[in-house]
Amino acid sequence: NQNKDKVWYQIKASRITDITGNATKLTGTVSDQTFQKETEAKIWELAFIDQLTMLPNRTSFKYKMEEEIERAEKYGNGIALFLLDLDNFKRINDTLGHSVGDILIIEIANRLKNKNLDVYRFAGDEFAVILSGELTLLMIEKISGQIHEMLLEPFQYQERTIMTSFSVGISIYPEGGNNLEKLVQNADTALY
Repeated sequence: NQNKDKVWYQIKASRITDITGNATKLTGTVSDQTFQKETEAKIWELAFIDQLTMLPNRTSFKYKMEEEIERAEKYGNGIALFLLDLDNFKRINDTLGHSVGDILIIEIANRLKNKNLDVYRFAGDEFAVILSGELTLLMIEKISGQIHEMLLEPFQYQERTIMTSFSVGISIYPEGGNNLEKLVQNADTALY
């Protein structure tokens, strides 16, 4: 197919045998499954990817955190959950418009993606970052500082400079919670 990167085919084959059971012929059908596979991929994307930022969404976050908690229980890994909230986002939307607010959210997502962080769009103006592995408080503080510096850098939109500030809440497994609900609740409490 010249217009597509991948083409999916389903091939079904059957043997035709004579009365003694020996195969005499092979018959089959080939059907193009490309549309179905593309539709399945789009449904998956809508379920797990935030369409504005193209970051994994809250559903993806939930699955990832459950995997990380399971891994931490099994191997003793650490987990640090950062919840980031853009301060006064409603004021930005109200004064500059929702389209500018969307551009700002996209820019924030891009900055976080460029740091190769495991980042998720958690809700409207909230993001989550998951750190896992062998973690120390010094590492967590260092990454928190890097995120803080990166997000405080002014954003440029047309001829405007938009200054932002963020609130960050961090919870660490298992002290800050030994399950998803507790970790998120405690990071949210720290955030506010």
